[in-house]
Amino acid sequence: MNLSLNSVVDRDLNDSVYMIATARTFLTEDECRQVVALGKKSGLDEGTIGMRNDVSAMRNSDVTCLAPVQETMWLFEK
Repeated sequence: MNLSLNSVVDRDLNDSVYMIATARTFLTEDECRQVVALGKKSGLDEGTIGMRNDVSAMRNSDVTCLAPVQETMWLFEK
């Protein structure tokens, strides 16, 4: 199958991040659950807005950064 990048990836512009790319069906439901579990295990912080690090009701989310270690390497290799 010969797919172009545009047929697989949706792109949205965001002033703070420049570009957000999403791929449909990139992760299975089970893989999504694994990523959420890895995030909770590594510790979550309150999401902030832009570069100000202001916690606000506008963004009610918990975030974390997953490092490329043995337990997460499958995600980085995908």
